[in-house]
Order: sequence, then C-alpha cells, then structure tokens
Amino acid sequence: MGVVEAIVKEYGFETKIQWISDTETSRRFFPAIYDEELGFRLHPADAAVNKILCAARRYTAPRDAVDLVSIVTRYAPLGPLVWSLASKDASLNPQTALTKIRQIAFGYSDEEIRAVRMEGEAAMARQDIRRVLEKALEEASAYCDDVAPGDHLGCLFVDASDNPVQANEETIADSTHRPVKITDFGRLPRFNDMPENLGE
Repeated sequence: MGVVEAIVKEYGFETKIQWISDTETSRRFFPAIYDEELGFRLHPADAAVNKILCAARRYTAPRDAVDLVSIVTRYAPLGPLVWSLASKDASLNPQTALTKIRQIAFGYSDEEIRAVRMEGEAAMARQDIRRVLEKALEEASAYCDDVAPGDHLGCLFVDASDNPVQANEETIADSTHRPVKITDFGRLPRFNDMPENLGE
C-alpha cells in the first residue's frame, strides 16, 4: 500500500490530506464524484458494494446489518451487489457471500442492533433486520443462481442512471442495462517541488 501525505495551510488554518493506494480502496466500478462540501466521494454504487463486502467479512460491526437494511429498502436490490463482489474478493462467490452475510447479520443480539444510532430515525430491532434481510437474501440467492448473466461474474449491472439493477441476458443484449467491470482508479500524486528527503 502506498501513502502520500501533505499538510495544506491557508489563512492560518491547516489540514492533512492523505492519498492512499491499495487494491481494497482503489479498485472500484466508478470514478469518485466531485462534491462541493467533501471534495470527492465514492459513487453510491461503490459505497453500497463496499458495505456489502464488509457485511460478508466483519463479525463485530452490527451497523453493517443495519446499513444493509437501508441499502435494500432505499437504494438497490442485494442480488447485483453480491454478484459484483467476486471482482473485489475472489474468495466470495455469490452464494458464499450470501451465506456469510446471513450468518453474520443474524448473529447480532437485539441489544447490539438497537445500540446502532441512525440519524433522524428510530433504532432498529433484531426482528426488523431479520424481516427485511430474510427476503432480500432469498431474492438475491434466486437472482444469482437463476437470472444473473453468468458470463459477467464480478460485474456490477446498472441502468442508464448508473443505479444497480437485476439485469439478465435480455436486458444486457438490448442495452437496457449494462455490466460495469471493476477498474483500478488508484493514483498517487507527484509533487515536482517536494524535497527528496520529505517523509523520511
């Protein structure tokens, strides 16, 4: 992993900026989006895929389960997000990922789930997680087994607005939906006037 740091100073204020290049963060489906307030941020689809990836690998983050509910109820179905994970982690084929998500998300206690705070919303309960995710996991399993175009494993299927969708062979063929391959967007900046010994 490569890291470049810079201290930016202006008007008596300063901030540290870090550029980090590693395969976990630099390999994405879309370039970063310019944001007037934040500078740059992940495309919503990449943020959702990363959250699904965390939910399939972390055992001590009940927020992942809560975030999964938000994703599947407000943003995108679970199937195409899980389908894309193989390009982020080769050990996570769709059914392996779904099994792990089920084991981890349903393993948190009601107390752990209720402790997760959602801005402007009431706390969720364990039964809310199970009610929403049980259906989402079943639908995702059926999609990955029977519908998703097998020639595009690891791709993220999106519509014309770049929102993840449950594409099939027909919608890919008629260009209603398209498969997006993962790309390495990792770049480290170069400073021409930086002293050679900076950072040593």
